[in-house]
Amino acid sequence: MTHLTPNSFEAGELVVNWHVTEACNYRCQYCYAHWDAKETRSEIWKSHTRSVELLQELYRFFSPENEANPLRQYLTWRSVRLSIAGGEPTLLGKRLSAIVNHAREIGFRVSIITNATRPDAITEIAAKIDMLGISIDSDTAAVNSAIGRESLRGTQISRLDVLNLVEQVRSLNPAITIKLNTVVSAKNIREDMSRLITAIAPDRWKIMRMLPITTQRLSINNEEFQQFVLRHHELSVPMTIENNDDMDRSYVMVDPTGRFFQNEASSAGYKYSDNILAVGAVQAFRQTAFCPATYFKRYNDLKC
Repeated sequence: MTHLTPNSFEAGELVVNWHVTEACNYRCQYCYAHWDAKETRSEIWKSHTRSVELLQELYRFFSPENEANPLRQYLTWRSVRLSIAGGEPTLLGKRLSAIVNHAREIGFRVSIITNATRPDAITEIAAKIDMLGISIDSDTAAVNSAIGRESLRGTQISRLDVLNLVEQVRSLNPAITIKLNTVVSAKNIREDMSRLITAIAPDRWKIMRMLPITTQRLSINNEEFQQFVLRHHELSVPMTIENNDDMDRSYVMVDPTGRFFQNEASSAGYKYSDNILAVGAVQAFRQTAFCPATYFKRYNDLKC
């Protein structure tokens, strides 16, 4: 890490992203959720005991009270949020609710990132989560189909489906934060999503340039990405813009088998730690690069 001084950054919370499963009911061409298969252990969520052990180890390490965490040299945070992603986490069924419950019990704030195809699973946990992130890349059925955002039978969620889900979730949990995630790729680069975004009225809209980690398919250049962003810049919705450089080494991520992993370069694939339950979070976290300056660049212009 470079250009960092002690306690350079202060933030309300630190976010730990647990990609609980590689399974998904969509087949997005650019999908990042493909992990190295050398680790033969099954996905941790399938075992209640191992899920609890992993959550406890992660909270011990990232707890705001843990002064020994090496990140405390550069960052301060008051809470830690577990962001449950996939694949598609709602495919876990009742296990998702159990993971959410235990994460909250030990001190995590909790969020979930979903394609919103299983609304019953989302409404079941709506009152227990702090943020709901919905992945939406297009308001057009043909574009969603071209990306692969549909089931094997060709079914998709509609604009009305999303609007109804968001309304229901907000009624169940008025304090919840609604976030939309959009990956900009070669298939949706010319789309104007203003009408859809305005109708949903999320608390935040994250716009990400397709990251060529697992494939170059559908990748776009910087100029094309900026054109998409500019097309929507007059919307009143708060936006977070993430270009490829913004995403390199800027997430704390755990894969389905319980390893930290990191994208150290846009097209170089992932770097993995040893299994967290085998060596402990302290040793495993040392094995992957993480850039606090990039993570908190919205507060500071420093770069690693």
